[in-house]
Amino acid sequence: MTTPIITESPKPSQPDANALLKWLLKPDLRWSILSGILMWLSHPAAGLWALAWVGLFPLFFVVNQSKSFKQAFLRGYVFSWFYFTPLCYWTGLTIVGWTGSQIGWLALVGVSLLMAVYYGLWGGIAWLLLRKTVGVWRMIGLAGTWTLMEFLRSAGSISFPWGQIAYSQYRFLPLIQMSEVTGALGVGFLVALSNAAITEWRLTSEQAQSKRWIFGTLTLVGLLCLSGFARMVQLRNDNPISVAVMQNNFANKEGDDLAQKIKTFDALTEAVVKTSNPPPAFFVWGESAAPGDAYNDSYPRGKMFQLADASGIPLLTGSNVFDTPSQTERNSALLFTPGNSMPQRYDKQATVPFGEYIPFRNLIPAGLQKQFQFFPTDLSAGTRVNLLAFRQLDGAEVKVGPMICYESVYPHYARMMAAAGANLLAAPSNDQWFQTHSAMEQHVSIAVFRAVENRRDIARATTNGISCGIEGTGRIINRQSFDTATFAITPLHLRSLVTIYTRFGDWFVGLCLILVCIAPFSFRWRGKTRKRE
Repeated sequence: MTTPIITESPKPSQPDANALLKWLLKPDLRWSILSGILMWLSHPAAGLWALAWVGLFPLFFVVNQSKSFKQAFLRGYVFSWFYFTPLCYWTGLTIVGWTGSQIGWLALVGVSLLMAVYYGLWGGIAWLLLRKTVGVWRMIGLAGTWTLMEFLRSAGSISFPWGQIAYSQYRFLPLIQMSEVTGALGVGFLVALSNAAITEWRLTSEQAQSKRWIFGTLTLVGLLCLSGFARMVQLRNDNPISVAVMQNNFANKEGDDLAQKIKTFDALTEAVVKTSNPPPAFFVWGESAAPGDAYNDSYPRGKMFQLADASGIPLLTGSNVFDTPSQTERNSALLFTPGNSMPQRYDKQATVPFGEYIPFRNLIPAGLQKQFQFFPTDLSAGTRVNLLAFRQLDGAEVKVGPMICYESVYPHYARMMAAAGANLLAAPSNDQWFQTHSAMEQHVSIAVFRAVENRRDIARATTNGISCGIEGTGRIINRQSFDTATFAITPLHLRSLVTIYTRFGDWFVGLCLILVCIAPFSFRWRGKTRKRE
């Protein structure tokens, strides 16, 4: 009798817990990860801004070494996960705070996936361009495509312009003065160009020639810094105005506590009047700081006018406004001036996805909306620029251009205000939703560029930090502590200068597009030159 042979069925293969780690530590991806970490550290909270000048080099180098579009795409994609995701981790915290549900972490993954596509496409397109360029044209191609990518991810309904590399340089004041000509994207181009020069030095066998590109780039940076320093000295500080920047420190959960809000308004206003000599010309409070609907509701509106009349000082504050006829709620900035009965009003145009409206709400089942505790109605966006104006005692007219919170992230809102005649910008904000000080610092770094681009001083009043003044040179003054009810009498200036950026906007992006289109022909030109020799 033959004994049957019993064979064990093979055990199902167990997933290798280290497979992902091994894959990420492949030599090609290792450099993408290093580059992402260096660029992340160049921004707040670490704020090691000098790292940005070399941090893109590992990415540029491995993209050039790629064997295919797919491989270059992957290297840019992985870079984004180690740069953009840790930089913007606060989006998860913020949306959890807004919605009261854990969907915020899903939103963070979604934003990270979307932004990684931009960086991946940059990697693939840069690889295609690198195959047909050399020398200075390869440098321009790398920096130009990077600039175009940052511009594209700040455009359209799914835009998210946070984390542009220029914003890491907000403390490098002499350099960022060029923003009045090129905008922030011009600063980013220069940072990318310096990394491209290092890449060119490592790629070419003609070491002596490639070193010239590094020295040439350093010379360009030095000249722009000297020019920027001279511009800072040259900028006139005429037409001074004293602004009381008010930090109320209201907790988000206390949004409906009218009595507490009014008490804080009374106490801080009284403290300003008692301690300042002479008194300020203008109060600026934060986003949604006013109690209730201070536009339509007579009680909070009367309290705001009472403060303005008693002090004789105009008061700007944020307020949620509900318009009954249209059944719409808006996030607004209201200006209360002594002797008047109705405030001037500006409605926020850039509402925040998942914070002030739910994208594609109609496509999300009602049960799922309830499970994730979505707020029931969306805020409606404003549709036009509306300056808020008053006259000082000396007769000088103050034209205030409001940028409510997230609007400061988009350059064109500040630019439209300046172009419409604003001689002072106000940035009421509620940064408490960030729930992290690093994100608050990143928000300030962005506002610095709006000041320099348009040469407008900014009065920035927030809920719990960072309240400050920002001069037209980008210098931050009278910065207030986090998480405290306080104020600062901030000397600012009324400016009417029209910069090149204010007049022409992102013309520099168009120049980058032209240069990138020309770059592939550099080989042909180079070949003709050699034949002539």
